[in-house]
Amino acid sequence: MDMTLIRPRAKLVKMANYNLSINQLVEFNTATDAGKRRIIRQQLNPDKFRVQWYQMAKACIRRCIQQQCDPKPIYEGLREITAKVATTKRQQSDKAVSIEALERFLDLKLPAELSSMTYSIIKPVEKTVEIADVEIIVAPEIVLRGQLNGRKVVGGIKIHICKGNPFDREKSLQVAAVIYEFLRTKVVKPDEIVLPELCFSLDIFGDRIVRAPKNIGRAIHMIDQICSDVKLYWDAA
Repeated sequence: MDMTLIRPRAKLVKMANYNLSINQLVEFNTATDAGKRRIIRQQLNPDKFRVQWYQMAKACIRRCIQQQCDPKPIYEGLREITAKVATTKRQQSDKAVSIEALERFLDLKLPAELSSMTYSIIKPVEKTVEIADVEIIVAPEIVLRGQLNGRKVVGGIKIHICKGNPFDREKSLQVAAVIYEFLRTKVVKPDEIVLPELCFSLDIFGDRIVRAPKNIGRAIHMIDQICSDVKLYWDAA
């Protein structure tokens, strides 16, 4: 037998069968039975042409934080968005909400840590984290790497812009906790630490910036329980 024709069998990698976005996950937790079933149906039959809303507003906020919380990118974004011609209802809605979102952002008090540390914004290759066999699409808009009080640290921010459905404090805490777990498992280097106080849920229309709780283990346990519930509904769909 010609041994050169024999190739080693590829190693099988276990993949999660269940997947949700981070926003869907926290909405799932408080949804009615019908609401939970709707969320699962959306994932089983995803909209391939789903429009990404408020991308320019999010980009302006990202640049603001990247530039050590300099508000100049926000004012530039407001001028640019205001000057845009919106012809469709979707464009008109996106424009109006984006302008209001940036104006609201200017009134938010950003965490003191961001002005007292040196950091840079990075773009992780990974976008998901698996908790209790559920693949959660996190994709934080901002992941920062820097130094704080002599320590090498990593943090992240997820921006939520939804005028009709802002997150309450509990949902924001859950988002921040998932960001922490994402950074801990997919981003942090051996000589770095992920600080819960640098993991934020930034909810524009909720007028709040919520950091991950200090008791992060308890928060992750709650996420684990939500994921277990997701699997029950998913398997029954």
